Amino acid sequence: MVVVVKPIRPQNKATERGDDRSFFYMAAVITNTIKRPCDICARFGGEEFSIILPHTDLKGAYLVAEKIRQKVADLAVHYKGKVLKTTISCGIASSRGKRQ
Repeated sequence: MVVVVKPIRPQNKATERGDDRSFFYMAAVITNTIKRPCDICARFGGEEFSIILPHTDLKGAYLVAEKIRQKVADLAVHYKGKVLKTTISCGIASSRGKRQ
């Protein structure tokens, strides 16, 4: 799964640092949502996270993506008197691997 973050575009350095804080909280939301020890989340590029969910079909990945999307939608980062909110887009794919 790939999660693309749509942060508030910084208009000044103060808001930019707030966006950095938003990424920190977003990473916490994602890692607290994926529960299994085999699941992996890593920041991939500037505004993307890559999530690997071994042995998960498309339906299961969709359910995880929706949980993450809802938690991010509910997330409000307070920074220097401002409330920063963001949204995400998720893309999922599944593979069964090679059959022997």
